[in-house]
Amino acid sequence: MDAPLSLRRYAFRFVYTDGTVLEEIDRFGRLLKSTDIDWGRCCRVDLVPQVAGLPPVSMLIKVERGERGTKFWLRDSSMNTGELVEDKAVLGLLQKTVGGEVLSTFLLCQADGRIVLSSSEDY
Repeated sequence: MDAPLSLRRYAFRFVYTDGTVLEEIDRFGRLLKSTDIDWGRCCRVDLVPQVAGLPPVSMLIKVERGERGTKFWLRDSSMNTGELVEDKAVLGLLQKTVGGEVLSTFLLCQADGRIVLSSSEDY
């Protein structure tokens, strides 16, 4: 589930091959959905810091025919206090079905700027 906008440390920015830029949060405060993105035209995804002192993160991507992308946020909170411990930006590439199974690759962008490549969205 996406973390509330006020708790996010980063916002996604999607850049298409023709230079078109889509911000995750538009000037009216509306949130861009994964289905709003033309993944086949997307060549770069930026994580734009929403908190001072965080580094910007850029990732080049290539989505092949028959594949689709997804983006969402995971929020980890303390079991004792319920306070935000860490939020992770998750960029997923859902690949073609092979042998009845969907193969997926996820980039998990930690709050400290580390990026983890995983076959699971909950690293």
